[in-house]
Amino acid sequence: MAAPQLAGSKQIPQAYPRYQHLTVLLPILVAYFCLAFYRLDHQSLWLDEVFSFLRADPEGTFLERQSWFAGHGPLYFRLLHLWAGWNASEFALRALSVLFGGAAVCLTYTLALRLFNRRVACFAALLLATSPFFIWYSQEVRYIMLMMAAALLAMYTFHRALTAKGTAWWVLHCCSLILAIGVFVVNIFLPVAQGLYLVWSPERRSLIRRWMACQMVVFALFVWWANYGYITQLGGYWQRLYVHVTTNPETRASIRPTERLMTGTPRDFTAMGMPYTFFVFSAGYSLGPSVRELHFSRSLATLLPHMPTIALCGFLFGSLFVFGILALRREPDSARLLVAWLMVPVIGTLAVSALIPAMAYNVRYVAMSFPAFILILAAGIAGFRRALLQGGLLTAVLLVNGLSLTNYYFDPGYSREDARAAAQYLETAADSGDAIVVVGSTAALKHYYKGELPIVALSERVVKDRAALATRLQELGKAHDHLWLVAIRPWWSDPKGITRTMLSEWYTPTARQELPGVEIHAYQLR
Repeated sequence: MAAPQLAGSKQIPQAYPRYQHLTVLLPILVAYFCLAFYRLDHQSLWLDEVFSFLRADPEGTFLERQSWFAGHGPLYFRLLHLWAGWNASEFALRALSVLFGGAAVCLTYTLALRLFNRRVACFAALLLATSPFFIWYSQEVRYIMLMMAAALLAMYTFHRALTAKGTAWWVLHCCSLILAIGVFVVNIFLPVAQGLYLVWSPERRSLIRRWMACQMVVFALFVWWANYGYITQLGGYWQRLYVHVTTNPETRASIRPTERLMTGTPRDFTAMGMPYTFFVFSAGYSLGPSVRELHFSRSLATLLPHMPTIALCGFLFGSLFVFGILALRREPDSARLLVAWLMVPVIGTLAVSALIPAMAYNVRYVAMSFPAFILILAAGIAGFRRALLQGGLLTAVLLVNGLSLTNYYFDPGYSREDARAAAQYLETAADSGDAIVVVGSTAALKHYYKGELPIVALSERVVKDRAALATRLQELGKAHDHLWLVAIRPWWSDPKGITRTMLSEWYTPTARQELPGVEIHAYQLR
């Protein structure tokens, strides 16, 4: 088979009247908003969304120092602070991400016009707008959608700066990089990818000095922010890194969490991180093994039931990716930019996770590379000359997207933990003399629970120590008549169900309630 070639000559945005671009882009935006707003508040907020709301602190002050210097990046949470002050319902909170997603679709179309032509731009915008990965994060109260939009803006201004005269676009590019890193610190890999592209491109090397001038400004601001705004003393991320490097592993666990260098849920590094990233980019989290299944076990036994789905998706998207790379041989400048944009953040983040285990890897941390993946797929589809073949490949991808989205909307096995329904159940079923004990995460349940009973969490340390666990349960048995055991993300502290086994041996089970991602067991203590 001959290598696919990009059909049609490259067109810059001005080659067509604006209304012609709108006739293509508006239907795609309508489709995206329909998918993103559909059942937007059907699922309850999960752990990270609750943390986002708490960090936004709608009742606090916008310019509070702690809010600007803490976390992965302050800009999204400060915008959420303003947004949540208007409306703090699940629908309203998630709607902010939907709006950022709409901006990302527009930026993808605009950037693809500059890199390729209108056909690739249309395909890329459509693939992005219907992507299960993209829709998943469009319906979360998290920084992911703003992170992608900011990364797209940084890449667009970078490409404009390369061809524009004067310094105006370089100033805009510098500002866009500051914005991107201010949203999420891992976007620091974007200028690394841009630098690699410049070194890789002989015709662009004369622009390295201008690019370096921008990076000096960006890096200086990043160093200042990561140092918690201090100039004459060590603080912030640099202080945590110093503590991590100079402290031995035995005593590191005794350090307060606020002084540790860590992110996300602690997990072991695995070489499967890269293939899993591209699988999720392709099919989202709602095809193949669910996130919950993988948290409990990443063994072959977990994957085997899903192997037909994994194989078919791997063949379809893997083939399109290869076709895209082959088609990009006719656009070597765009190829270098997209490959660097896609691979540098993924490899860089995986490397950091491997070198510093406390910095857990998660696919969402490299979401800034997702638009590059989509652009390569779009180039692969457009690279075939026959319109019928293009339509067939596009239809195949859209069918996979539709199947994954159907699972996402309607299959409880792929949904987020339903802490809202769990809280409502406990409010009606539990009596005043009962106890609520949680294995896993308590944040989402506490966010929704309006009852008067205290929520007690069993830590991993207590669960692993059988004697300490037995003592704790016996104390609860003396003080309460009934105990409600709630398992939300139990792989954090009790993946083997030790607590439930011990309670079932000692006490009489009286009730059981299963909800998406949540199990509730009631026991008669005396």
